[in-house]
Amino acid sequence: MYVTFAQIKKKTMRKLFILFLFLPFVCYPQLKPSEKRFELSPSESKVIWEGKDFGGAGGHEGTLQLTSGYLLIVNNEVRKGDFEIDMKSIHNTDQRDEKSRRELEEHLRSEDFFSVAQFPKAFFTITKVTPIPFEPDQYTIAGFLGIKGITNVISFPATITLSDQIARSKADVVFDRTKWNVTYQSKTIFSNLKEGILSDDVKISVDLVFKSK
Repeated sequence: MYVTFAQIKKKTMRKLFILFLFLPFVCYPQLKPSEKRFELSPSESKVIWEGKDFGGAGGHEGTLQLTSGYLLIVNNEVRKGDFEIDMKSIHNTDQRDEKSRRELEEHLRSEDFFSVAQFPKAFFTITKVTPIPFEPDQYTIAGFLGIKGITNVISFPATITLSDQIARSKADVVFDRTKWNVTYQSKTIFSNLKEGILSDDVKISVDLVFKSK
């Protein structure tokens, strides 16, 4: 049987058309009926950081911005979640003097703290969500926190409320900054320090709003 070039070309184009027609379904698998995805609304969400002096006598606080995030709900339970944090967005809110505020923000972005030029993004990935018995909407969340290219496991209590269209999560997350190589003025790392000692603990308070996809 003799097949012309035009026939081959026609068959090839038809195969390509079919491929592109179904490609979106290959790249973006459909959720199961029991699954629901909620996307973070960054403009409606709040992330507040707090760092204290050693002993808790003083310190600073400010805000961070999440660039993206989601929760995967299966049978009305949170199963997965992933979040990206813009470390360039570190902002101080307690310094009234503009010059002092800028200097503190630049110091936090520097290699003394979060090395933002080298590591502009941080992330948190949920690996497990466990309901707290007899406490409605209360959960223990476990996952991986990545800062400065270092990933450690953390866990913390959280309040999660769900509706058909909106999910909301509130939590206070406290972690030891030295485990992510943020060691500036740490008594744990530099035992001979006498002044200017900072607490190893950093507190992140989140109030996150998600909307049904």
